[in-house]
Amino acid sequence: MIGCLLIGLFGAAIYGLVTLLPLFYQELMGYTALAAGWAVSPRGIGAIIAMPIIGYLTAKIDNRWLIAFGFCLFAAASLWFGEVNLSIGQWTFLWAIVVSGFGSGCVFVPLSTTTMAFLKNEEIGNASGLYNLLRNIGGSIGISVVNTIVARHEQLHRNELAASLDPGRVTVRGTIAGMQQYLGAQGASSSDALRQAYALLNQTVNGQARLWSYVDDFRYMALVCFGCVPIVFALKKAVRKGPAGAAH
Repeated sequence: MIGCLLIGLFGAAIYGLVTLLPLFYQELMGYTALAAGWAVSPRGIGAIIAMPIIGYLTAKIDNRWLIAFGFCLFAAASLWFGEVNLSIGQWTFLWAIVVSGFGSGCVFVPLSTTTMAFLKNEEIGNASGLYNLLRNIGGSIGISVVNTIVARHEQLHRNELAASLDPGRVTVRGTIAGMQQYLGAQGASSSDALRQAYALLNQTVNGQARLWSYVDDFRYMALVCFGCVPIVFALKKAVRKGPAGAAH
């Protein structure tokens, strides 16, 4: 039960992250689908590096420590993503993405091994199916939740940002006047330049509101993963003596 709970929560976190990052690169950074895919592809490198190391360690140490380490790594990577801004480059989060991949590798095999460790052989098949079902359900829920948070928190942050754009403030008036002057110099009439200045300001507010909704999502995922760490130690201690089953 505890193993299924953990894989459900981790499935929500990892599928949520897999959904959010390409979406961020395409929506806010203007990347093509291919460029966004290349940007997040190093996650596979982290997982590849982790697999042989974890395969060796699962037979040597308490798997719960490996699982807890994996959750902490993934949470740390999520906090790292929470430092995102609109000036990042394609490879700014290269190491964070590699770390998230390594963290996922530290969770999947040890968790499946520990979850199945005390079951009878005839129970492994049904248990493995249930375990993978919970992972996929958790992933589906995670994707839905992170997209809902992005949509709702964008509205929340937009209201907060718009409230600070009081036309009576000197800085706001100065910014609008500066943009109007610049656009007027490009050939726009005074009224058109003013409308375009307001449109640019609105676009900036929308972009920042969307950005902060992504930041909220990344930080929530970190909290979920950190919250899973104490639950890990509710599992029974198990050291693998045979091949792992039900791996990701």
